[in-house]
Amino acid sequence: MAWLVRSYLRAPDRRVHGRLAQPPLLRHDAEMLDQSRAPRRLLFVVTEDWFFRSHFLPMAEAAIRSGYKAHVACRCGEAREALEKAGCHVIPLNGSRTSFSPLAALREAAEIRRMLSDHAIDIAHFIAIRPLLVGFALTLAGQVGAAVFALTGQGLLASDSGLGSRVVRSLLRLMAPRVASRKVWFLFENREDPVFMGLDPQGSNISYLGGAGVDPDAWPEQSMPGGAALKIAFVGRMLRFKGVGDAVEALRLARRAGHDVELSLFGLPDPHNPASLSEAELVQLDSGEGVTWRKRVEDVREVWASHHVCIQPSHAGEGLPRALLEAASSGRPAIATDTPGCRELIRDGVEGLLVPPGRPDLLALAMGRMCANRQLVAKMGKSARRRILDGFTTEAVTSAVLLAYQKVFH
Repeated sequence: MAWLVRSYLRAPDRRVHGRLAQPPLLRHDAEMLDQSRAPRRLLFVVTEDWFFRSHFLPMAEAAIRSGYKAHVACRCGEAREALEKAGCHVIPLNGSRTSFSPLAALREAAEIRRMLSDHAIDIAHFIAIRPLLVGFALTLAGQVGAAVFALTGQGLLASDSGLGSRVVRSLLRLMAPRVASRKVWFLFENREDPVFMGLDPQGSNISYLGGAGVDPDAWPEQSMPGGAALKIAFVGRMLRFKGVGDAVEALRLARRAGHDVELSLFGLPDPHNPASLSEAELVQLDSGEGVTWRKRVEDVREVWASHHVCIQPSHAGEGLPRALLEAASSGRPAIATDTPGCRELIRDGVEGLLVPPGRPDLLALAMGRMCANRQLVAKMGKSARRRILDGFTTEAVTSAVLLAYQKVFH
């Protein structure tokens, strides 16, 4: 594939210049380099502008404060204005995050190669599976000088047995170990994802992040709401592998067992994702029995002001769900599945309760346990808040990312 990309692009290897100094946000240590020698041009490659805004904009802002000129290549929509207001130079990038057509990937690789050249990029930061595949190919073809690869979860690849997913998994496992010998750095949100890509999880060019991080000041601990019913909320895209259906079934089982519990679903379908529930299916779920689909919410802090517990019953494929981070920072415990990503933050019986994936019956028992013991809910909520302060803050995550930029130039 690298040969194919090199032939298609017909361009010589691009050599990087300069070295990156340790940014002020990072801990002071003996490896600090001369700031005057730091590279200044950074390109984020990501599928959607809204995804970058919701998860990665603080990284770009931290890089800008450290002296970088941040470029973002993505599909552009309503979030573009927010990225530009933050100081990012947004470059439209055509492509669908669910399409892995070889021809489309080659066209995208050619677009990114031109961006790297036209903007004299020092570090390319590829985020999520499709950009990673393109970035791997460009790196192996000698078109990227220094690269950072961030896998934010396996998504549908973790559970889909279709031919397309099998091919993508094989490509990732084939290319990642070869790329690892180049001038690159890998960022992961859990310990299982490097293995998924065929890498040594103890590799010298791998860092682990606390997800996208959360600002504990912007997401302060909130007092528990009153009311007789235990109110549980799911926040996220309405995708099947996130376990939305399991949460609804568990709620109905818990209520039939006599527990006073309610479930609110906050989020919209994702028409670009084949695992998305349709609006008609969601309307059908919102048919009484304690389940309410509340669609999109502008300020998620309002959700945790009125709900006691976060539920994240993922089947697999998560990096580290942002909804868990925001809920924990707000002082809310979680009922989650014992899957990669979820268990990075939630420890069973400490910050919440963990159950095996695909078991609505066990989710229902966890709901019943929390419903019967509000003191336990409050205690785990406080533990969740403390957990956030131990490496899951925005500052901790952005510092680790900026350190990766430094190390990739060593």
